Amino acid sequence: MAPPQSERIDPLFFGPRERPLFGCHHGPASGAPSALGVVLAPPLGHEHARAHRALRRLAQRLAEQGMRALRFDFRGTGDSAGDRWPLSLAEWCEDLELAQRELLLRARVPRCAVFGVRLSATLALESAARGRAPDSLVLWDPVLNGAEFTRELEALEARFEAGLPSRPTPKTEAEGRDGLECLGFLWPRPLLEQLQGWPVPDFQRPPAARVLLLEAELSQAATDLAARLRALGSQVAHERTEGARPWNEDIDRGLVPAADLERMVQFLGSAT
Repeated sequence: MAPPQSERIDPLFFGPRERPLFGCHHGPASGAPSALGVVLAPPLGHEHARAHRALRRLAQRLAEQGMRALRFDFRGTGDSAGDRWPLSLAEWCEDLELAQRELLLRARVPRCAVFGVRLSATLALESAARGRAPDSLVLWDPVLNGAEFTRELEALEARFEAGLPSRPTPKTEAEGRDGLECLGFLWPRPLLEQLQGWPVPDFQRPPAARVLLLEAELSQAATDLAARLRALGSQVAHERTEGARPWNEDIDRGLVPAADLERMVQFLGSAT
């Protein structure tokens, strides 16, 4: 890897004028940057806020190693435009593709990698199947079973409500049809229904030349995915993480699994 460099951060808006997305471009303050840029896609809902510090630290480490990185907020989240969440995964996939295009144009790098965590890792797989495959993919605990993910959201909200001093007013039938609320975020019902029926894409070509698949506990679904990608010609590393899953912790703890982030930086840096 290159010797550490200082970091420069440029906030920006990109995408359609009527619906701009917010992002932060991270790069070395001096020296020649590497030929690889990295799009960092955050998780969604409450996991976004909890994982923010870890992703900010990852962007910093990439910049210190001479790489450029673009962190961004999906439509309807963070500082991006939109007062509602989309009703289909395709809309968030479009945002991810816009972010890749923006990084390639802004950083003028010939190659782009995509980092996704939780649901954004799922979107990264879907996006790679839809269009141009990135040079490398980092998938951190991807959601590969939408029905199980929905049950996790329901259980988390139930535990939260059970801990309140007074029970919340029961939702009406109409409100229940609108979607599922989890820790202050409303997941639209059509989006959840699509996610519950989402299959891992039937790739006709490698979604990336190199893939790093990280999980806290190695699952059969991810093991099967790794085997499928290897059969297509991707170089796949399927590994267990060592530290905390920051999106699964209280926001005020702000845990950063340093060793896992360094593994990601090493993987991406080895492609430059």
